[in-house]
Amino acid sequence: MLTRLPIQRFTLLMLLAASLVAMALWSASLYRAHRQQQQELEHWFRIAVESRVMSLRSEEKRNLQRHYERIRRWMLGQPDAFERLAYINRNYLEHPELRLIQLQTADGMQPFDALGDCRLPQQDDLQGDWPWYFFCRQSGEARLGLIGPLYAPRKLPRLILLADYFEFIPALEQALGRRLQAVVGAGEGQWYAEANLAEVEHPDALRFEWRSGGEALGGLLLRRPGTGFETLWTMQAWWMLPALLSLALLLYWILRRALLSPLQRVTLRMRQEVMAHRPAHDRDDRYLAPGLRLLHKYFMYLTHIARHDPLTGLSNRVIFEERLHQAILEGKRSGRKYALVFIDIDHFRRVNQELGPYFGDGLLKQLGRRLTEMLRESDSVARLEKDNFALLLGFDDDDRLSALVEKIYQTLCQPYRVYGREVEISVSIGVAVYPNDAQDMDELALKADQALMLAQKGDWPVVFLERDGSDFSAFSIIQSLRQALDDEEFELAYQPVMSLHGHRTGYFEALLRWKHPEQHHYSIERTIELAEKNHLIKPLTHWILNCAVSRLAEFDEPDLRIAINLSMVDLHEEDLPDRVRETLEQHGVSPRRLLIEITEGQIMQEPDRVLDILGRLARMGISLSIDDFGTGQASLTYLKKMPVEKLKIDQSFVRHLDEDADDCHIVEATIQLAHTLGMDVVAEGVETAEVHNLLMEMGCDFVQGYYISRPLDAEHMLEWFRNTRPGS
Repeated sequence: MLTRLPIQRFTLLMLLAASLVAMALWSASLYRAHRQQQQELEHWFRIAVESRVMSLRSEEKRNLQRHYERIRRWMLGQPDAFERLAYINRNYLEHPELRLIQLQTADGMQPFDALGDCRLPQQDDLQGDWPWYFFCRQSGEARLGLIGPLYAPRKLPRLILLADYFEFIPALEQALGRRLQAVVGAGEGQWYAEANLAEVEHPDALRFEWRSGGEALGGLLLRRPGTGFETLWTMQAWWMLPALLSLALLLYWILRRALLSPLQRVTLRMRQEVMAHRPAHDRDDRYLAPGLRLLHKYFMYLTHIARHDPLTGLSNRVIFEERLHQAILEGKRSGRKYALVFIDIDHFRRVNQELGPYFGDGLLKQLGRRLTEMLRESDSVARLEKDNFALLLGFDDDDRLSALVEKIYQTLCQPYRVYGREVEISVSIGVAVYPNDAQDMDELALKADQALMLAQKGDWPVVFLERDGSDFSAFSIIQSLRQALDDEEFELAYQPVMSLHGHRTGYFEALLRWKHPEQHHYSIERTIELAEKNHLIKPLTHWILNCAVSRLAEFDEPDLRIAINLSMVDLHEEDLPDRVRETLEQHGVSPRRLLIEITEGQIMQEPDRVLDILGRLARMGISLSIDDFGTGQASLTYLKKMPVEKLKIDQSFVRHLDEDADDCHIVEATIQLAHTLGMDVVAEGVETAEVHNLLMEMGCDFVQGYYISRPLDAEHMLEWFRNTRPGS
């Protein structure tokens, strides 16, 4: 197959094919030249033959006329008939070119009638000066005749001479240098003499005919001399064909040294580079054909990967920087604003370590597709390196930029399904704006990178470098949450968790509340849900942690303990234990006074990582509790491995405990399971005395709910604790 042909053999075959084509073109050219030459030879041969034939015919007529004058002069002096007859017979024998000598008298032909089928011209046909020539047939042969009077014009007797029509052929043979074989015969009243000079394509190339009164009296057919095309081609091909083959081999040798060998080396290098990006491609190295096409294919592919990221197909850093430079130049002319957005996947190395680099590549591809699909045609997107992406967004006002960045952030934080497995990620985004933050490309890139570093190290996943009065307040979710924290619109309420052994306060659970809920569109539960879904819970958790620990430091009560809730996002942050330690050390609070509650469902999402983070927290001396137990289908294998002290039964099983026998069985079994594992049990949602009493009978350790107390503010929390502390 052509696609499996080595490039050297392919080139050699092409040169041989070119030689054959050249041979065919040479043959066609030779044929045309030969044909043109033969036509020219025929033309000049015809002219020469016609001239010679006309000269010979004229000479023949003059000879016949000389005979006529000689015989006429003699007969004018000899009126005796017998003497005339003897003279005619003697001339007939002495001059073989004369086929007939005869007198025409008033009585007929004298001395004898031998004209045969020759028809003499009529008196009316005899015009002009005497004598007159005529043509006729005699005994099937062509004759040239002459008739003239002996005495006066138009008077009898008249002398008639006949000669062979083709008497000039011997002289023509001598002139042409060829022997002519006369073939004379009657065919439809025509006589021909054929001269076999050479075998030619057109044997009737030269034809001469003489007619009299519309009747063909004689003709001459000559074959033109010359060399046939086959003979000429054979004569020249014996050196032309070897010359072409030698030239083809010489060209192949030159091409191989000057082009093919370097081309093959370049192609192999290009192939190695292509294979480095496409390792599954396993073509045989020897086959590079059809050579130039494969080289062009590799060249186009390398050109593509030189301008695009080979994994995601997005533009690479080189092309992106070119577009950024052009955008800044255009912005200087038109005054249009541009935003440089840097995006980084948080903890992407961990994805590669735990799920493998192939999974990580699939995640990067999907993220690249999401960016491409959501952006406008005028925007640019590129993958700079690893998990770093860059966007170039043109905008007219700050609100539009904020809305677009928010859309990008929310879209990128949606779950990904890679190779049948669902995974959630968080991203950090840094934004710098031209011309607000920088006036040239390098400075703008530096500012965007600084914003990205702030997003990675801080609590907020999106950071704008706000200068010169820029306003990005339209970035609704992030800005609203940020504004709420800055304006202290949140507060913590504390709900007591009472021990059923001695009716003392075990600890308080910190609950997030709006200070003025009527001023907000979303409830606090909906706000927390949005923050978790968009990976914005981190700054909110930090605020809750700081507020609760500062409250513990404010109330100098060593036995006062506060529990805070952590979200799934928090439990996947590697720096969570360090952040908790720093906060406790900052306020001088003992770790044993802080209790952290996690939901059951959070444990089953990457349980190994969760166990590691929980272990680090437990080793610090922080108490851990499982919240909403019974709704997340936690594995007992992981449950017994977790360093937790308390297990909180979800209120859906507790609220109607006195009415639903199934709930009673579930709660009782849960209490026994927890005690078996060495854990205390907390029942939340206790709203009636009946439920409270049932829980005491089942051996529950702690209860929480409206039956005990509603959530309290900080001042009432301290009063409650002092009234219900142990020993009070």
